[in-house]
Formats: sequence, structure tokens, C-alpha cells
Amino acid sequence: MKTVSRIPTQDASAYIRKLCRHFAHKIETSYSESEGSASFPMGVCRMTAAPGLLIFEVEAETSEAIGKIRDILVTHLLKFAFREELQIAWTDPEEEAAGEMEELARQLRAPEGENGIRTALNMNRANAGMTRRSVALMHLQAGDRVLEIGPGNGAFVPELLSAAENISYTGADISETMIAEAKKLNAAEPRARFGLTDGRHLGFPDQAFDKIFTVNTLYFWADPVAYAREIKRVLRKDGVFCLAFAARDFMEKLPFVKYHFRLFDGEEGVRVLEDAGFAVREVISETETVQGNMGNPVERRVIFILATRPG
Repeated sequence: MKTVSRIPTQDASAYIRKLCRHFAHKIETSYSESEGSASFPMGVCRMTAAPGLLIFEVEAETSEAIGKIRDILVTHLLKFAFREELQIAWTDPEEEAAGEMEELARQLRAPEGENGIRTALNMNRANAGMTRRSVALMHLQAGDRVLEIGPGNGAFVPELLSAAENISYTGADISETMIAEAKKLNAAEPRARFGLTDGRHLGFPDQAFDKIFTVNTLYFWADPVAYAREIKRVLRKDGVFCLAFAARDFMEKLPFVKYHFRLFDGEEGVRVLEDAGFAVREVISETETVQGNMGNPVERRVIFILATRPG
């Protein structure tokens, strides 16, 4: 187990030296101008002097041992730091990392604010291949009315509109931030419009679109069959719907999918559409190479399900 404290102070190096010298009477310690360590019987504390910070990293086998070391550190540090009022708080790195993963999952579901704008740029890179492949699979024709569910910032709209003459495009998203960014990015394109949706209902007339597609949104549908039925409602008879998502066997390896995600394989995706009344025409499973979060190439299996609304 591990816990960390980052304490604002300009005297971190001096406190490390004093603590290690004091503890050295009973336990093994070592220190330099910027680092120190103290090996207690129940665990170890590593100390770091960072700019404006004293950092304690305490590691032990049990929470009880962690608590004992923390108490010893705080008691002695406050004695040495009697000239200033230190703000001492402890965090659990695992809980902190879990919080970061949950926030990432929330932003992937509905990007919001400045972090959401940055998340959208990362999603553009990750989803570029799937988006272009979805558009190609729909075989857009002149005059097609196209709906994209979850367009993010609409970065790929110009490419889509160039696929055939007189295409009209609508993007529906649950994120106000993304709608605003998409409108800004496509302000010069009169054939593109964007609107907010609640993720359950689409505010369009029956059979309003010839082609509909969505990339990596299925994980977030509150009621997949009901939402697929709503998509079918706004698709014209014999119109094409392309449902694209990364397969369960890839997604389940990612640390953030335990939050806000529901994973699917190809068969489960087909079942959702068939239960909603779609006629599934083709299921395509492909592997693509994308850039991972650490900048490394990652092999990702993706599913494209092409379905129609029966006439």
C-alpha cells in the first residue's frame, strides 16, 4: 500500500536533512540535498525536495502501518517546522489514478470544457480510421441526407461532404461543448448543421435521413435497443445505418472502461440492432493500428455493422 503527501514549503531540503538525522538514531536513513529515505520497521518513507514542495511517499503492507509512519512523520515535521504553518494532506495514488480514469471516461462520453476540447482532439486521432471507413461503407450518393450521432468537434465533416454532390449533414451530440466546437469549426459550410440530443431521443421527423452512422458511442447508450429503435425511426425505408465500435476483447484491456462504459462484441451489437427491428446486412471485423496513450502503436479490433430499415 502507498500514500503520498505534497506539502507546500520552501524549506523541503532542510526538513529532509533534519528528519533523516533525527531518525538515524534508531533506524536506517539516507539523504541528500533533494532526496531522503527512512526505513521504519513497518515500512519505508521516501522524501523528495521539489520546487516549493516537500513530498512524502510512504509504503507499507497494511493501512495500520501506513498510519503509524504518517503519524511519526507529521509529529516530527511539525516540531522542526514550528516557524511556519504547514498544510499536510495525504492521498492514495491508486485512488488518485482511479479518479483520473473515471474523469477520462466521463470526458470520452461527453466532452466538457477545456479538458473536453483537448479530449476531442485525441478522439479525432483515435477515431479517424473508423470514421473514414464508416463513411466509405455507406457509399454516399448525391443528395443523401446524412446523420452522424456523436460527431465530436465535427473535424471530419468537410471530408464527408466531399464524398458526393449535394449531401446535407446533421450532427447530433450529447455534449454542448462539442456542439459549440463543431459549429465553430464548420461555420463556413451551409450544408452542415449540429444539434444537442439527450442520448435517448432524436428530435427529427420520421425517415428524415438516408444514411446514419455513429463511431464509438454504443458503449454509452443508456438503453441500447430503445435508442437503436429511435435511430431506425429517423432512417428512411431501405436507408443504411453503420454502427462502428471497438470490440470487447480490445476495450476490456483499457483501464478507464470500468467507468461509464458498456462493452460489446460483434454478436451483441447485431442482437441490439435486430431487437430494434433493423435488418443486418453485413458485419465487418477489422484490425487497425492506432496510437496508444503512451504514443506507442496499438492493434485495435473494430466492428462495423451495416443495417437497413426494412421497407
